[in-house]
Amino acid sequence: MKTNEETSLELKKLALEIAELERPWWKRPSFVLASLPAILATLTLLYGLTNGYFSTAFAKLENQKIALGNEIHDFEVKRDALHAENDRLSGENAKIKQVLEGRTQEAISRKKMAEEIMMERHRCEKELSRLKAGK
Repeated sequence: MKTNEETSLELKKLALEIAELERPWWKRPSFVLASLPAILATLTLLYGLTNGYFSTAFAKLENQKIALGNEIHDFEVKRDALHAENDRLSGENAKIKQVLEGRTQEAISRKKMAEEIMMERHRCEKELSRLKAGK
């Protein structure tokens, strides 16, 4: 059986619960704790908008975009110049190879001619020696 004190405490508890439920919803601690992050985020956003933070950040991004566009243009110009230089050097290289090939063929031809002259000289020397010996 419940004592008088227990009943009194239960009635007090019920009275406090009823008072809590009768309180307006915006005054309840659970609502305040749940809505506090959203309120702080909204205030931060408003502060950023009024101080021009977002417009400054946007302008900074636009400037970076323009700078990157300029860098891209400069790199494209450099790339085109390097391609032109590469094509020019490739042409020079082909001409040099062609000249070298011609000179190589000429050297081979002269070497063969020199060998033939040496063989003719050797033959003539033999013939001279034979003629001198036959006199």
